[in-house]
Amino acid sequence: ALLQGGRRGRAAGGLRGRLQRDARRRARDQRAAVALP
Repeated sequence: ALLQGGRRGRAAGGLRGRLQRDARRRARDQRAAVALP
């Protein structure tokens, strides 16, 4: 999922868009991972 999202974000939005999207996804992933256990 990370690889596909990174490639799509990189091709579509560029480096800045990719960084922002990755940061938001990582924040959600971290919260979800911490919330589940």
